[in-house]
Amino acid sequence: MPDKTPQTFGFEPVMARSRTIYSAVAPSAHNCVTLIFVRAGSAVLHGEFGKQHARIGDVIVLGSNPVWGCEPEGFVT
Repeated sequence: MPDKTPQTFGFEPVMARSRTIYSAVAPSAHNCVTLIFVRAGSAVLHGEFGKQHARIGDVIVLGSNPVWGCEPEGFVT
């Protein structure tokens, strides 16, 4: 009979957070892939990749460990 025990490979589940940012976020790095879904507002992301404008409807995918921060234009959710 096959073993039905789930295998784990040391990965963590997906973590989802929702927040509204009103002030600049200092550059930092994370040891995971980061997905950012811009649902309202706009911001300028800056880091190793230069400056990129993000606005409502954009999806930003950052690989693990790039240093990045953002400056909202008013606010960004």
